[in-house]
Amino acid sequence: MQRRDVLATVGAAGLTAGCFGVLEPECTPGDRELGALYESVLDMEHPDQVSIRGTVTRMSDSEMIVADGTGYAEVSTPLRKEFNTDWFGTGDCVEVSGTVSADYSRDMGYLMLEIDEGEDIDSTGQTSDPPSGPPEEPDAFFELEYQDGGFDEPTTGVTLTHDGSDAVKAKHLEVRLDPESDLEIVPWTEFADADPETEVGPGDSAVFERRGNGHLIWRPEKHWGQAVSSGWELE
Repeated sequence: MQRRDVLATVGAAGLTAGCFGVLEPECTPGDRELGALYESVLDMEHPDQVSIRGTVTRMSDSEMIVADGTGYAEVSTPLRKEFNTDWFGTGDCVEVSGTVSADYSRDMGYLMLEIDEGEDIDSTGQTSDPPSGPPEEPDAFFELEYQDGGFDEPTTGVTLTHDGSDAVKAKHLEVRLDPESDLEIVPWTEFADADPETEVGPGDSAVFERRGNGHLIWRPEKHWGQAVSSGWELE
């Protein structure tokens, strides 16, 4: 196992070293399976600090997506820090110690971990049979427009209109409300009265009228989602 200096100041050059070319036959989940950990976040029974193990399936200077066959986690760096991509990349088996970003995870529909300068990532080399990563986000952003409640009346709802180029299935869309308290998930099929297999394409819209802070999520898998609208507040 090779412990690596994983963070560098933005703009600084990384050092090149490590155990490139070493194959890890299996990158089995650690003590905390990602799928079960995300479920504990939804149930508000999660630990603050965790260690996970999985394969890097997506990598950039500021974020890393890790999969362990049970779920996914996004690992983010502190402000003005970058991952030292000379040390590891896609396909590497890594062990990550970090802080669970619970509100963000519940709000966005996937597990988020944050690391700081005092925490490390260990790598055992490349995984010989890596799990697949999460699906790529479609071009399916939804514009929102508040519904006027009339003179001195509160806004009654928001209209969500598909403003992208890719159609998505209705069963993969949901609104998430108030993650700081009791998370409420409202499927598109419910408030739009749509069949689960309906393709929601460019120009399609629906009106959402429940009170609370929310935004629309595209969730193609149980443990992975992405925001496809700006946030709103209905009092």
